[in-house]
Amino acid sequence: MRRVNTDQLRPGMIIAEDIYAPNGQLIIAKGTKLTDATLEQLSRNAVLSSRIDDSVKTAAASSQKREEDIYKGDDIPGFTSNIPENLREARAKQIKEQKKSYTEGLNFFHPQTETYAIAKTGFFIFSFNYMFAGLNIFSSALFTALNNGIISAVISFLRTFVFIAVSILLLPQLLGVTGVWLSVPAAEFATLFLSLYLVQKYRGRYFRTPA
Repeated sequence: MRRVNTDQLRPGMIIAEDIYAPNGQLIIAKGTKLTDATLEQLSRNAVLSSRIDDSVKTAAASSQKREEDIYKGDDIPGFTSNIPENLREARAKQIKEQKKSYTEGLNFFHPQTETYAIAKTGFFIFSFNYMFAGLNIFSSALFTALNNGIISAVISFLRTFVFIAVSILLLPQLLGVTGVWLSVPAAEFATLFLSLYLVQKYRGRYFRTPA
């Protein structure tokens, strides 16, 4: 029994442990014989490595055979035999490198990586933006509907450029990376006060209270 990286697993190998997705759901049970479908499932769930059962000789033989086929190009869709031998070898190596890069790219989203931890915290902070964005967009659209394009443009320009630029320049200096994530929510929060002020200011012009 040994641990093998996901990009080195091949159809025919036998999994020697239960494998779970990041949410705790069992995706492959112990003793399962790997297929192209299960390999794709491992990559999709960003499983970095798995334990395989080396006692199954057929699995090892199948793995070795597939590795040789891939290297020669015989197991690659569209890899026809009319390609010169020297180009076949170079192309096979290129495809293997591309496959390795693809697997490493999936690992970017694995919960155990630092990038995942930063993004998880950042998206939570950024989500507060939606508490204010709707009211600001509505305020801008309201003045557009009332044929006051200048006020509508002022709200849009401030919330999408001025306030965001100021927040990005100032907040990271005070809060570090957290300040970057807070830039958009802070801009929307500042715009909210401006929107409420403008709606209140022009209320008498557009909304008259019945006598």
